[in-house]
Amino acid sequence: MPIKVGDIVKLFKKNIHVSAQNKHFKDLADGDFVLVRVKSIEHRGEGRQKKLHATVVWPALPQDGQPIVWEGITLLKNLHLEEAAADAADAPGAGSSPMKRSVVEEVELDHEVSDGDSDRVEDEEHEEGEVTGPREGWKWAPCTIDGRADESAFSAPPAFLIGGDFDAQSPYEHFAHFFISDFFKAHMLPLMNTAFKEAEHVTANEMNAWFAVLVAKAQWGVPDEVFWQLPIATKLSAVMDAHRFKALWLAMDPTRATWGDPNDPHRHVTPLIDAFNERMLQAFKPGADLCLDESMMLWLGKVYLMDGWVVHPRKPDPKGFEFKTVCDVASAILMRMELCCSEENKFNRQKEYFAYTQSLRNAQIMRMCKPWFGTGRTVTADSGFGSPAAVALLRENGLFSNMMIKKARYWPQWVPNNILEKLPAAFDSVVSCSKSITTPSQHAFKVSLTAHRDMVPRLYCHTMGVSTAHPEKFLMYKRIGKKDHTVLKLVEVQPPQIGMHYSRTRNAVDVFNGHRKRPKTELVETLYCSSPQHKVVLMILACIECNAKLAWGHFTGERADDWWTFRSLLVDKLIHLASEQVHLRKKDSDPVPEASRHHLVYVKRWSERDKALMWPNGLPKHLRGRCSVCNRVVASVCNCSRTTWLCDGDCFPKHVAKKLIVDNDE
Repeated sequence: MPIKVGDIVKLFKKNIHVSAQNKHFKDLADGDFVLVRVKSIEHRGEGRQKKLHATVVWPALPQDGQPIVWEGITLLKNLHLEEAAADAADAPGAGSSPMKRSVVEEVELDHEVSDGDSDRVEDEEHEEGEVTGPREGWKWAPCTIDGRADESAFSAPPAFLIGGDFDAQSPYEHFAHFFISDFFKAHMLPLMNTAFKEAEHVTANEMNAWFAVLVAKAQWGVPDEVFWQLPIATKLSAVMDAHRFKALWLAMDPTRATWGDPNDPHRHVTPLIDAFNERMLQAFKPGADLCLDESMMLWLGKVYLMDGWVVHPRKPDPKGFEFKTVCDVASAILMRMELCCSEENKFNRQKEYFAYTQSLRNAQIMRMCKPWFGTGRTVTADSGFGSPAAVALLRENGLFSNMMIKKARYWPQWVPNNILEKLPAAFDSVVSCSKSITTPSQHAFKVSLTAHRDMVPRLYCHTMGVSTAHPEKFLMYKRIGKKDHTVLKLVEVQPPQIGMHYSRTRNAVDVFNGHRKRPKTELVETLYCSSPQHKVVLMILACIECNAKLAWGHFTGERADDWWTFRSLLVDKLIHLASEQVHLRKKDSDPVPEASRHHLVYVKRWSERDKALMWPNGLPKHLRGRCSVCNRVVASVCNCSRTTWLCDGDCFPKHVAKKLIVDNDE
């Protein structure tokens, strides 16, 4: 069917982005038409690059055949090219001669669309032949004055906000200092108690015993059948048995909760993450440098259970859910985190600062750094965050920054396209430029770009530091060669000072993640989780434990990598606190097993609830197992743990005698 005249897209001069590659389009007159028929749209990578394979019709195709690059034009779909050209030729005001000379050319238009406007091309009015725009106007000169020199930059060392002598604190005291106890008492315990009868309600003291079992299971890293036969299990069984431990963990599933914004795809875990962020602000004061980066939570289950599942092949945990995190550089303590939604989720645009920045990435950077606005601290971030617009926004809010920038298909907005062409070919050469960038509030701030010729060119975007070389040369190992054939070689280097600052402060989040994964078993991988929301609870507890471990090592001078000693001291203290007020639970038709008694329990007599708690992944065949002593197939377990299969012959007395010997030794 013929298209309407109103469907034809007019391209005026102000809508055409004139670059060095298509200057001939600057002579297009008003009223010229361009028709586009989209064949396919392909999404690529984290930057949401769109590759448009289109059919373009324009009058008098230039000799060099360069395509037009534009921003914000309406694309016409399902058009018949011959009918479009004919209707355009007869359209009022279009003129017949230009369209009769139209040439049909198949071209491939690479159009990059970033989150919001961070990579958007904003064209400005230009006069006769003069090309201006966000990528022009940079002053090419070395940056010799630190942006923090005339400002009151923050320089105090990290310190706890809450007073006390932290030079001699135990691991438990550090753990309790960072723990979100108010949230657990106000929200988590009432949620857990909805799964139990009144006589079985969970108390705050009982949670100490639960944490003791959790940390001990992570410390030993063995299956349940083996763990509950270890000597440490004798101490733990005096305050909590395996049956009760599993029951409390299943009751802690946040998907059972009704809190949070109904429109939030992460409503079940957002209050938990917010409680962690608020507690960290009350418990710790970071130093002068902050590091902004990503942390991954591994999830290999059903990906549709929670929004935001991603794949990052270069990460240690490549498949799972991504958190944006902020760490203190001096101590590597995690200060703030935010669970990422998928880019297609519309709730992203309802979050704070998106209406102001019109950029998902820049809005998230501002939310992550908001608690430290106006303090003069310095934020370091990698190329996943870096852009001149983000650096200017942080400077507007009283923060300095130093960010890496990389080119995917195009440079981000404001970055000159020829910056690497101006970089000399000599090793350790540097080129720098600066420009005042206007924020959405119409305030201009000076932003500097410094390119450094390393093994690969590096580009830093910053409002602090200088681009001059380090005062002295020093030796550094560099990986030289191609991707598949590289060798380490000791090279004399003299990088710029801004590059030295970036290398010194960029790894704080990676250091935190490394400490979290360093023990034999990571806390977040200790228990079976039925949903990713359930695993986020373990992720928060793992971050609290790692923060306590780092604070214990940083402020008390203990070995920072001695996880075994830290967890042993933490478990002993938690058991001691739980045993002081332990109470016997009332019996009912489904009695809770008593740790101090040894007698055989037949699995077939259990209720369906007890069976589900015992085997959350499914019941075993015929409800039978192998005797732990004689290896015969039996249908009974010992009441001390309900995980030790025993027969009613000589094996049960041997088991009881062994337990009594262990108890006497203790």
